[in-house]
Amino acid sequence: MFTLGVDIGGTFTDLVAVDPERGEVRTGKIPSVSDEPAGAILACLRDLGLEGEELERMIHGTTVATNALLERRGAVTALVTTRGFRDAVEIGRCRRLVEGGMFNIGFRRPPPLVPRNLREEVDERLRANGSVEASPRPEEFQNVVENLKREGVEAVAVCFLHSYENPDHEEAVGRWLRDRLGPGVYISLSSSVNPQYREFERFSTTVVNAYVGPAVGRYLSKLRDEDIGKLENRSIYIMGSAGGVMDIDTAEDFPVRTIFSGPAGGVTAGRFIADELELPNLITCDMGGTSADVALLLGDRILYAKDAVISGVPVRAAQLEIKTVGAGAGSIVWVDVDGALCVGPRSAGSSPGPACYGFGGEEPTVTDANVILNRIGDGALLGGKIRVDASLAREAMAPVREGLDFGSLEELAEGALKILVARTVRLIREISLERGFDPREFAFAAFGGAGPMHAAAIADELDMETVVVPSHPGNFSALGLVMAKMRRDASATYLERSSTLDLADLRGRLADMARGVENRLLADGVREESISLSCFLEMRCLGQAHEIPVPLGSSPERVDLPAIEGAFDKIYAERYGRNPDPATEWEVISIQIIGEGEVQTYPANTWRAKRGGGEGHKEIRKAWFEGKWRDTAVYERNEVGPGASVEGPAIIEESGATTVIPPGWRAAVHESGHLLLRRL
Repeated sequence: MFTLGVDIGGTFTDLVAVDPERGEVRTGKIPSVSDEPAGAILACLRDLGLEGEELERMIHGTTVATNALLERRGAVTALVTTRGFRDAVEIGRCRRLVEGGMFNIGFRRPPPLVPRNLREEVDERLRANGSVEASPRPEEFQNVVENLKREGVEAVAVCFLHSYENPDHEEAVGRWLRDRLGPGVYISLSSSVNPQYREFERFSTTVVNAYVGPAVGRYLSKLRDEDIGKLENRSIYIMGSAGGVMDIDTAEDFPVRTIFSGPAGGVTAGRFIADELELPNLITCDMGGTSADVALLLGDRILYAKDAVISGVPVRAAQLEIKTVGAGAGSIVWVDVDGALCVGPRSAGSSPGPACYGFGGEEPTVTDANVILNRIGDGALLGGKIRVDASLAREAMAPVREGLDFGSLEELAEGALKILVARTVRLIREISLERGFDPREFAFAAFGGAGPMHAAAIADELDMETVVVPSHPGNFSALGLVMAKMRRDASATYLERSSTLDLADLRGRLADMARGVENRLLADGVREESISLSCFLEMRCLGQAHEIPVPLGSSPERVDLPAIEGAFDKIYAERYGRNPDPATEWEVISIQIIGEGEVQTYPANTWRAKRGGGEGHKEIRKAWFEGKWRDTAVYERNEVGPGASVEGPAIIEESGATTVIPPGWRAAVHESGHLLLRRL
């Protein structure tokens, strides 16, 4: 039976269906349907010949939570909190949490997700150690409930002071609210969503969880109700922001953990590529129609971030360290008020799409620029569905040329691509050079519908030697969803200094959390022998304001002071470029256990696309490179077999993606089927 991976992007919905027993991989791509994303899944299944066929599992990367937050289309949300703390979510930390806010004299703080009239205070109080100073009274909630009903509240976040140490008050209030408001109102408790200290970040994350909860819940209900390959609800899984898979019920309870669900699939698949090709370090770039997502894989370690700021709102949830820029194939080429050529961040999306698609788009995009340069041929079938019309691309780009007085449309199109490359390069430098990593020591894995088309140009700017274009690049993130492991996390606040740390107590707490994580994975159907655990401490030097995650291996019983200090020194030096002062005490802020495991194992050759044995080109056409037209060999990727070598300028076409090999580069086909591009 097939396992289905579904990645819904801003422009296209990508599907991968894998039958490990037969070693069969089917891929599909269809324009996304924003109002009915489940409809796009069903349409793709029809194209893949899987309609009505029984599926074993479905793993889904979703942008529902992300879009609800970015577009401020979430639920009418209320906050119930300790008296005196109703304004914590608005006051924040007095920082400008948006790009360019520090130097923007017209800056306006984004409005809070919960307006002040929906922030209710109650008389309850816990001390910092979790002991009770004042308990909430049921009779106090009559006025609270009446106000929430009157305002048509759809979700409520319950955030009490120090509830990470004692969740009793939040749990009691949560039960009262459910009883009085009914099952149609989504209730989110901070002691469940983010049981860690720092009130502002905990409150903000819990509010986000409540704000996007109803939208995610409605979407997941549609998935449950649709007859998608006769799947049972327990066989539908959602990709989490941290690169692991969760069941549909967990995603419904904690939708904030799906904020970066979509991009996580590509990074997960990149990890397998690095292992297969024995690449010590890898930078991944998933460039689709709307954005480019980049991440850094250091050896066998994926870098994680504990928090992010989305649309000016802090979110503290485990996530892969992925950076995103609005630069993709659908990014619009335009001229600003100063007469400068710009690319993105606005995108044509799936509707109307680039002008060359003929769906009514009138503004030129990056795809139109590639068509003008004949890197995408006139009449080409993108994804097997959309036929390109070069005359529409040239017609859309002409007004931009007139406004800038460029010499030719080709020069303008090439300039647009250079801007796209520059924006992506800046993002890669942010995750590498600005963190102390030299990109020249990394291979560059490019995928997504647009990634392989611009990969060599990006690598040139960064002086990177090797570019990897994996098998199925246009559907690579969806493939990563299928390959992803089940993941369960447990975390808790644990405030201790090095001078007072009780190792026995720390080991005991970690061991208890590890047993809980392992039991939940077994309940998820994970094979016991595949389970791996990782211990982390959030640590900092005494007096510092920010902590860093420090990995301590897989065995809580082996945690000791030398191991903690050695790991902290190593991670601290990576992050800040110097070792911590040995005379300064360090402190632990929180502890975490991450558990992963496999429900099903896939042979390595499952991912390898079937290739022909030849290497002859199918045509020679003129394509624009470096300011002039050049004879360019065009190949069909399925016909270029392992061991073949292609020297640029050349173009390798396949369903879902096009790989451009510029002059000065050569592409070789690895035995796995992946393309390896290197400079001559």
